[in-house]
Amino acid sequence: MIFDPLGRTVSSGTIAVTGAIFDIEFRANGSFSVLSSGVVGNDEVLNMRHFDAALQPIGPDIRIANDFGLRGNRSATLEALPGGRYAVVYSTDTAGDANIALRLVSANSVPGNPIIVNTATAGNQIDARIATNGGNLFITWWDRETGDVRGQMMTLAGQRIGTEFLVSTDGDGLAGLPYVEAFANGNYIVVWEVDGGTNFGGYLARARLFGPDGNPIGSEFAVNDGNGAKAPNVTILEDDSFIISYAGEGGARFRWFDAEGDPLSDSLAVYGFPGHQISLVQFSDGRIAAFGVDDRMQFIILDTRGGNLNGDERDNILVSPRAGDSTIYGFGGNDQFFGNDDDDLFIGGAGNDVFQGGIDRGRYGGNDRFYGGPGDDVYYLSAFSNGPHSTLYFENPGEGNDTVYTYGGYMYANVENGIIVQDAGTISLVGNDSDNVLTGNDSQNLLIGGGGNDTIYGGGTRVGHPDHARDSLFGEAGNDTLYGQIGVDYLAGGTGNDKLYGGEDADEIYGEDGDDLLDGGATFDTDILVGGAGNDQLFGNSGLHDYDLMDGGAGDDVYYVDTGDDLTFEAAGGGTDTVIAEINLPNAGVYLYANVENLELRGTTAFGVGNELDNRLTGNASVNTLLGGAGNDLLNGKGGNDILFGQAGADTFLFERGTGGDVIGDFLLGTDKINLAAFGFTSFAALQAGFSQVGNDGAINLGNGDFVVLHGVTMSALAAGDFIR
Repeated sequence: MIFDPLGRTVSSGTIAVTGAIFDIEFRANGSFSVLSSGVVGNDEVLNMRHFDAALQPIGPDIRIANDFGLRGNRSATLEALPGGRYAVVYSTDTAGDANIALRLVSANSVPGNPIIVNTATAGNQIDARIATNGGNLFITWWDRETGDVRGQMMTLAGQRIGTEFLVSTDGDGLAGLPYVEAFANGNYIVVWEVDGGTNFGGYLARARLFGPDGNPIGSEFAVNDGNGAKAPNVTILEDDSFIISYAGEGGARFRWFDAEGDPLSDSLAVYGFPGHQISLVQFSDGRIAAFGVDDRMQFIILDTRGGNLNGDERDNILVSPRAGDSTIYGFGGNDQFFGNDDDDLFIGGAGNDVFQGGIDRGRYGGNDRFYGGPGDDVYYLSAFSNGPHSTLYFENPGEGNDTVYTYGGYMYANVENGIIVQDAGTISLVGNDSDNVLTGNDSQNLLIGGGGNDTIYGGGTRVGHPDHARDSLFGEAGNDTLYGQIGVDYLAGGTGNDKLYGGEDADEIYGEDGDDLLDGGATFDTDILVGGAGNDQLFGNSGLHDYDLMDGGAGDDVYYVDTGDDLTFEAAGGGTDTVIAEINLPNAGVYLYANVENLELRGTTAFGVGNELDNRLTGNASVNTLLGGAGNDLLNGKGGNDILFGQAGADTFLFERGTGGDVIGDFLLGTDKINLAAFGFTSFAALQAGFSQVGNDGAINLGNGDFVVLHGVTMSALAAGDFIR
């Protein structure tokens, strides 16, 4: 892709180059030369090819070197010299060692003989870079044997000026991957990475200025201001200030310095932009294009000027690292905006835009204003939205599904999603009247949904948080869904029909008003579930048989339990409530606590016992024992050969087809009932045909393997009124 001096695309396409591309050198007329690898037989070779401004090749490949050694992406580089000549430096392919070689290419593209640059060092000498100020050559490279960056000054004719010298001298760690550029005043700057810091895998970036003769100007200095750094690159601007780019955690970073090496900005982070292979080009209007390559090429526009910065209808990345307030317009397209530490105005326009004011994801940015416009926009806020650095963001109704990454505070109108960043610490976030999705971090959060049907995630991790940070989640109005996730959390649904999931650890969950679902989670812990008003579902059944406390409150509530030790609390007159028990342990069962009416056994739960109310007890496919207790109870054993005791009260025993042979242990003639409506008997006489008596026990043969044994009952004493047909 070719740009004109103002950064407008004038040509794009592919170029006829085979092998790995190491460097591209442009000339003033728009033509350029490409340095790349090739293969002849089993050997790597180094080629150069010229192209015109329309990307068309000018002649065939030019063989630069047959002694080339392929040693990564920085194996070779070239520099344009006065008079149409070129200088190429590369790593040689020699047994055991790699030397740095210089070849001078004439104006008619004839390469000279190799000149070995490193005469004082041996071993692996790699990653050579070259620059010229028009009067001499500055060659720098990585001495992999010692972990140093070295340099050598040479004339334009390839003669040494003095001896090779150390570029890196502070000894902080293993230095490597240098890059060099020349200033208009003849000075040079070298940047490199150091393995030995404390961030981003232990890497830092360093730089040093040199005079036209190669003598150092002052000491080396740090490039990055807190975030780790790898693979630095440098671009010199028209006023001899310069921008150093490098790879930081999560993307690329840029820092602006004056000609003396004093920083003009803090490090600007552009997350998601590839940081290891960056090239920077300045347009004639002062803007800078930064090109990065990972699996594809991306570019962003940096602005070091005053005034406004404008995008177009395409997808733009618009960056203003300069000091002072900026107004940045995206217009159409899916744009990304990055401001400085001052008070910036961002106007996105149509498209899915990303806004970041200030540095380091905006935490210490200025008082920025974001206008998202139509599309699904993302905002990275500076500090609290109501704090000392007040960031304002604006969305109109119906303009997309928008997201804000924040350090807490209140979400402004018409933005749907709020995410608390990890380093915000213990913080609160309050939603708005939209249907919000709020997400906490690993610290203690207070998350309040406000109006709308909200979804809230408490977040949390066990790494670094042995006390399992406690989140507090409030749905308030609307039909909300709350997830406590990891930690000892507090969840309250508010009004509406809410769903509340505690997640890991012991949680307190309050449904409050509405028909709510409360779930303590699937880990072994003691949860407190309180339904409140409404017909609620309370899940204390993690499957691990832990001990939970559940109070349904007013309404017809359903409790799900996995141990007989789960406690259910109901007030008198608090609705018609049901316990569903699945306790897959030998001989395990459930006793109904006071004021709960119904019990249903699932899985292999063996027994169930009623209370003083009129209970409905229902078995499962296993062998069950059901005891009604006081009250007029309804007992249904379902599948399996069950034992049923109505106990006190006028009880009803319900039987269905295909449920096997059951035993009624305490049938009371004239008081209790046997419900056989499912079997279709047309008369009492037809039913009597299946009666039998063995000693003190009677039996009813219902056909197809179904029967009922009545313990201690004389069958001839039964009357039609004892049955429901």
